[in-house]
Amino acid sequence: MRLNVERHSPSAVEMRTFLNEALTMREFKHDHVLRLIGIVIDADKMPLVILPFMTHGDLLSYIRDDNNVSIA
Repeated sequence: MRLNVERHSPSAVEMRTFLNEALTMREFKHDHVLRLIGIVIDADKMPLVILPFMTHGDLLSYIRDDNNVSIA
């Protein structure tokens, strides 16, 4: 699933905020939270997060799939 989002180069404040969040994420160590593998900056200077492969795909698609059973 690809989002149709207009891209713009992030401002210095946006980039600093993103990098600060990445620094926080690298400390996450929990069975139910994906660990941050790394970040990259693409040709358009957009920061991208590198996360482990998710067996069931992204969370939004998983939640919206009517075939998934609720455990509540």
